[in-house]
Amino acid sequence: MNLKDRYKSLPISTRRMMGLGAVLALVVALPLFVWAIVNLNFNQNKRAASGEPSVCIPDQNKTIIVTDAWGTEGGTCHDIQTAIDAVTGDGYTILINRGDYNITNTIYVTGKSNLAITGNIEGSVDEVWLSFNTTYGGGWGIKVENSSGSINLLHAEGVTPNGLLSIQNVTNFSVNDTYLYGTSSHTLDIQNSSEVEIAQSEIRSSAGAIEIDQSSNVNITYNQIHNSSTGVSASNSTYVSIIGNLITANNGSGINIWNVGNTGIYHNTIVYNTGSSPTVDISGADNLQSTFSQNIVAFNTGAGVVREANSTNFSTISYNDVFSNYGGQYNYAGMTDPTGTNGNISADPLINFGNGANFCLYTGSPAIYGADRQDLMGSGGRCGFPPPSTSTPTASPTASPTASPTASPTASPTATAIATATSTPIAGDVNGDGIINIVDLGIIVDHYGENSVNFPSADLNGDGTINVVDIQIVIDNY
Repeated sequence: MNLKDRYKSLPISTRRMMGLGAVLALVVALPLFVWAIVNLNFNQNKRAASGEPSVCIPDQNKTIIVTDAWGTEGGTCHDIQTAIDAVTGDGYTILINRGDYNITNTIYVTGKSNLAITGNIEGSVDEVWLSFNTTYGGGWGIKVENSSGSINLLHAEGVTPNGLLSIQNVTNFSVNDTYLYGTSSHTLDIQNSSEVEIAQSEIRSSAGAIEIDQSSNVNITYNQIHNSSTGVSASNSTYVSIIGNLITANNGSGINIWNVGNTGIYHNTIVYNTGSSPTVDISGADNLQSTFSQNIVAFNTGAGVVREANSTNFSTISYNDVFSNYGGQYNYAGMTDPTGTNGNISADPLINFGNGANFCLYTGSPAIYGADRQDLMGSGGRCGFPPPSTSTPTASPTASPTASPTASPTASPTATAIATATSTPIAGDVNGDGIINIVDLGIIVDHYGENSVNFPSADLNGDGTINVVDIQIVIDNY
């Protein structure tokens, strides 16, 4: 007899009891089943909030929120790479909350479309700090390949043997409002790419800051590029624009161009770069249809603007102030000096180098020009006030009310001021470490415009004021 026939053979009372039992079982089991489902979803969400990499999931706005290991800001995961890997379509955002992130493996952005990687900050980009050490983790910091999108509002630095940020084989990518510092190699390279913009960022490096190769339509705009080997180098590329940048304190060339067609270099302030390399170095046979205009190139230890052998001149060079480069001996080399033609001048641009300076132009600067005095050279704009008054370099410290009180009235005034300021017979050694280098130059720049009472060691010529004469002493003895 089968199960159905056996059930029918049971007494009616027994069948009713079994039916009632089944109903009761459903009443009890169904809520338990629902509870299990809800609890499973809750636990998944809880795991997501705790940052387990396996549950880095986008919200309804295509945003994945990453938080640091402490989880103080909330978020869906702790791992940036897992968040990137979870992106499966166009127009997603990786929002990185404030915090410190220690990264030992290369972050790869591969095959993504319009992906924005951005810091969630309220003030400084330092609120989102990515510290890299990828010596054994791929060698790059962030490597972007075959993708489009942007990186914004981050502080990224550290040991990355192959480069801190590498952009390769991409179209339409930008880096904005970001601090980048490669401490073991070059910081940013752009290779085989097009439509790339690096804007309003601060970039420094233990090697080259920005390197461009075999790329087109690359814009480097309104950045601070400093304390690197070379500021911006471009080779074998076309349509490269370098506009509105402050390029300073690099120990090699500020800009190096080799075989680049249709280059536009406008409104840059290129000052106080050290070393023997040319400040703006143009070489190769293919620098065609290029413009060098409205730039300030001044106080660099290398020659100013240099045309190397087998190179063509810029098709347009106009309204530049190229002054006091290579000790005032070589503002231009390898080319006809254009000073006095097409608006080109060679005069002290009167730049503000004081504490908190933005390298703006003091009132009266010759780099503010035109019939209506509205046109400007360089990137700093107007200061809106005149430069501080300074004494002549040969003035005795005792004759100036702001002279250093430590200067002795019985030696040559200049020699005594130098010896007292540095506690060493080496002229230009501001910090007294026996070496004249960028540190000494940086001290003077930091205290530019101050009187020597506040910081006497930086007043190298003893005229009572820290100014361009003191900077020149360092440069002459560098």
